[in-house]
Amino acid sequence: QVYKELGQTQLAAHYCMGTLQRQLSIDNHDPHDWALNSGTLSCYFLSQRRYRDALYCLASSACMLAKQGAGKEAGDAKEAGDPESEVMARKKATVSRLWI
Repeated sequence: QVYKELGQTQLAAHYCMGTLQRQLSIDNHDPHDWALNSGTLSCYFLSQRRYRDALYCLASSACMLAKQGAGKEAGDAKEAGDPESEVMARKKATVSRLWI
């Protein structure tokens, strides 16, 4: 975030990508936040015409959300109207809109 505020967006994106990769490797992340952050990072890469990196981040984001959805179908689903479920649904919708 500091590098972004200093206008060094390329360095900020580099460290953000590294953070996302570390979170996955040590399994220390909220899947929905991780997916949202990865999807947001794809927007930066798209603006820099780094299409392969943008696709990688966006596909990783979608994969993370799909994996979470499969776990919920296996019996972890929350009740309809649950505030936590609604927040998760909004995050999924945000990531889905990034594909457009």
